[in-house]
Amino acid sequence: MNEMDGVWCERVLPPGATWRRRCAGRGIPLYGLESGDSIADFDLIGFSLGYEMAYTNVLNMLDLAGLPLRSGERTELSPIVVAGE
Repeated sequence: MNEMDGVWCERVLPPGATWRRRCAGRGIPLYGLESGDSIADFDLIGFSLGYEMAYTNVLNMLDLAGLPLRSGERTELSPIVVAGE
């Protein structure tokens, strides 16, 4: 997709417990690995869910980004959140 004009895809990984505490304690939001931009500023966030145990990572990562967990609580400026296998 990065070969398409106007499209930039990045990777984001769920942090471990120690890193989560450090970032949360310093007010550092979850960010893309390539740019360092907060994922809350992305247009779209896509989650790959290979198995059921990954579902809690979605909630964890949205929380670390400072995004509401429920779609109804997000605004039109919030990223679109999608998930699939």
